[in-house]
Amino acid sequence: MAKKVCSICGKRLGFLDSNLRFNDGIACADCCKKIGLSTLNMASINWAEKHSVEEVKMMLHVGQIIDPHQDNQIDKQLQKKHENGKNMADAEIQDKLKHKQEVVKQQEIQQKEDFRQRKLQQKQAIKQQRQDRKAADEAKYEKLRQQFELDAAYHFVKIMIDFESQQILIRKGLLTPYQLYSFADFKGYKQIITPGTVKKHHGIARGIAGGLIAGPAGAVVGAVTGGTQYEVVREMSVIMYFKDNQQKKVRFISFETKTDSFTYRSAQESCLSFCQKLDEISTAQKQEQEIGQSSEQPTQAQYNTSDIADQLRQFKQLADDGVITQEEFEAKKKQLLGI
Repeated sequence: MAKKVCSICGKRLGFLDSNLRFNDGIACADCCKKIGLSTLNMASINWAEKHSVEEVKMMLHVGQIIDPHQDNQIDKQLQKKHENGKNMADAEIQDKLKHKQEVVKQQEIQQKEDFRQRKLQQKQAIKQQRQDRKAADEAKYEKLRQQFELDAAYHFVKIMIDFESQQILIRKGLLTPYQLYSFADFKGYKQIITPGTVKKHHGIARGIAGGLIAGPAGAVVGAVTGGTQYEVVREMSVIMYFKDNQQKKVRFISFETKTDSFTYRSAQESCLSFCQKLDEISTAQKQEQEIGQSSEQPTQAQYNTSDIADQLRQFKQLADDGVITQEEFEAKKKQLLGI
């Protein structure tokens, strides 16, 4: 027969050793005494039947001492009926259930708050990343702009052309970001002149003729000289074309302007100067292409020198092998070298 063991201290209990039986185990007299229970007391026996060993361990841990008589009186009162017919035990269960529901509700509220906080933190992190990127981009743009100014780059309104670095910078606007292109990205340009009231001839025809005769910039000259006379020009602009079908329109006149006004003459000069700079970009592109081609292809003289050296080595080998005489080799050598 297995001996009993105290569920609290682990002491082996003999047949004559007194103990109390709890609803989940037994405890020796020494352990029970430490919390105010007696193995010979009926009140203690009744109290033990309603409680667990785990409760006793907790009491021992905190040093709690109970009065089993008083606790039993409380238990009896809990069995009395309420005025509405429900006993105190039912009310206690209801209270516990209500408390549990309240805990679950609080947990749900906390989970929602935690989720809201996580979303807020994510938004703040994304916002910070955008601000960091914006600051880095702003610093990069400012450095570019300063470099263009140091290189004495040509500029008109938002367009800056740097022939030192061979780059084109379109400065940022209030709502538009900056754009940076290399000369290699530039694909050409087109001029647009829209007349208002035509007094004598169809001005655009004269403008096209000027463009064909004097080059791209000549279209501006042809549109306002010779037999063409506009009273008013509504638009004067240049469209710049870049790779990947990107383009930028630069306006010199965007409202009806009389051709005999100072405003018109100033816009005309600016447009001519701007187009000349664009022509210089095209010239720089051609020069770069020519330099690249010349560096990639060896000259004919290099080929000829290499051929002569190969032939001399072949004839020298023939002389060494005795196929030809030394005199014949020397004669061939003079012939190849033009001596």
